[in-house]
Amino acid sequence: MAACNKPKNDFIAFDGQTMGTYYAITYLDKTAIPQKENIDQLLKTLNNSVSTYIPSSLISQVNQAPADSLIQVDSYFADVFQTAKIVYEATDGHFDPTVMPLVNFWGFGYTKREKKLENPPIDSLLQLIAFDKTVLLDSLDDRGKQAFFVKKQKNNIQLDFSAITKGYGVDIVADFLENKGIENYLIDIGGELRAKGKNANDKIWRVGIDKPMEDIKKRDLQQIISLHDRSIATSGNYRNFYVQDKQKYVHTINPKT
Repeated sequence: MAACNKPKNDFIAFDGQTMGTYYAITYLDKTAIPQKENIDQLLKTLNNSVSTYIPSSLISQVNQAPADSLIQVDSYFADVFQTAKIVYEATDGHFDPTVMPLVNFWGFGYTKREKKLENPPIDSLLQLIAFDKTVLLDSLDDRGKQAFFVKKQKNNIQLDFSAITKGYGVDIVADFLENKGIENYLIDIGGELRAKGKNANDKIWRVGIDKPMEDIKKRDLQQIISLHDRSIATSGNYRNFYVQDKQKYVHTINPKT
């Protein structure tokens, strides 16, 4: 997905890298104060909370901990956990963040892909898919500030919030901009977008949706849409797959099967 407007006038635009993908932000600020450094730090903090690719992150600490350990997490982790729980319950477990062992086995996680995929140990891996065995607890610390803790009730459960974190990153950046009084912006983190107000041409933001083409060199737009005070998220197997032994494997994984 891509923005279809070039910034001008009092609009500020910058981009960067986060969560293993790009981000691009455009916003109207008549004070002309660039916020890239602050937003980079914001996204870095989020990564250090919920990125499975950072060995020292909070989610990595939770994943490595034995059952019944209490691991303290931050408010970002707690927000993502609670949102995931809502979706988990609404989908009868078809969305399950404890899918991480399967994600790793099929070669879409933080571990090296298996060279041979015949006779996969699916039955044993499915025993580790148990978000209902993972609990978020909260209490007040000595200063009266809310503290959050995660406890796994079963060994070897591992969490993966990557289906939520890019969209959550968009939301926290939007909250940051709005707290600065910015009311016209477009935020894009790896195809998760949120738009508010109008663009530099005083028109509703317009964004393009890619055609589902596997050859990225032939990238083209399927459709251009107007996005007014709304968010949109896209995902596609055509961009995240591999072929091994003449078999195609894609990154959409059913936690039940």
